Amino acid sequence: SRLLTASERLPPMGDEQRPCASVRPVTSSVGEPVGLGNLGAAVSVSEDALLMDMSTPTPTALTFAEFDAAVSAMARRLHSEYPPGARIGLIGENSVRWVIALYAAMRAGLVAVPISYRQPSEIVTFIVGDAELSAVFVSPKHANLIGPAECDILPLDRVDLSPRTEATRCVVEVALEQPAMILYT
Repeated sequence: SRLLTASERLPPMGDEQRPCASVRPVTSSVGEPVGLGNLGAAVSVSEDALLMDMSTPTPTALTFAEFDAAVSAMARRLHSEYPPGARIGLIGENSVRWVIALYAAMRAGLVAVPISYRQPSEIVTFIVGDAELSAVFVSPKHANLIGPAECDILPLDRVDLSPRTEATRCVVEVALEQPAMILYT
């Protein structure tokens, strides 16, 4: 993998680009596809490479292109429901759905707040309130940890993994001083 050169990077968003606008595919000098990270980093990936989720009895396999499409679809949904800078919690085991929710929140210009399900419910409830979450993705197995929350509850098991053919990528401009993630340690 390698970083993009200045000529390969996407230009900063201007008046001609709107949030969630289409982005042209980028290739490296050797014609190899390049996946763009949320904060401008780039990694070289093959679109037919597989991402495996072994966290369930029935393993899930997604290509990186399908993963990116699922992230964009969820980012568009989050962007339409929450203002930039809104804080979105994530509580659940490591899984493809958890990672899609994390990347989607950041791609939508929101602030991701991962919360360990291994914490006692009192700590989780404190974090949910202290972080001033607008919403929290939570796996059904850990929904009891958050207690009465004053935010939207988004079931992590309903994050859509369906393969998509749409190429529209959600791109949201955020202020440099806005955090991308808040970690409670």
